[in-house]
Amino acid sequence: FSLTPVDCSLTVPIRCSKTTIAEEHAPFDIVISGFAIHHLTNARKQTLYGEIFALLGARGLFLNLEHVSSATPSDTDLFDAFLIDHLHRFQHLSDPCLSRETTAAGHTNRPDRHDNILAPVEEQCRWLRRIGFTDVDCFFKAFELAIFGGRRLANPQPNGSVS
Repeated sequence: FSLTPVDCSLTVPIRCSKTTIAEEHAPFDIVISGFAIHHLTNARKQTLYGEIFALLGARGLFLNLEHVSSATPSDTDLFDAFLIDHLHRFQHLSDPCLSRETTAAGHTNRPDRHDNILAPVEEQCRWLRRIGFTDVDCFFKAFELAIFGGRRLANPQPNGSVS
């Protein structure tokens, strides 16, 4: 597998209400998602990954930058502490009186916290493989942040062969 520079144009699928025009522009060489899928149920995530696979052309690449679940509760606690420390340092620049406890309370009680439906990156990679993605891997992971994905090697033909 190698990446070769090519002339390309960028097409951005636009989602309006519940319809999409992505199919009109498929197949795509690459689909990139960032922090957009972790609010979906696991069943919907799997369905969406299948929809993305169908939009990719031969050798098309899918990359997902996403929140994923930690392996253990203590890993979650470690990530939260790390994030709170960094949030506090950043917020302290504009409000030197702000305590770390206030920052921690804001992080812990944020309105969207329960909207997150995090799945382990290993499980999501298994879903991608089951759908038909190849070269599936987690390319980067730091606590609950990961970049993972895979490729669609070829387009299936009606007779079962691939092109």
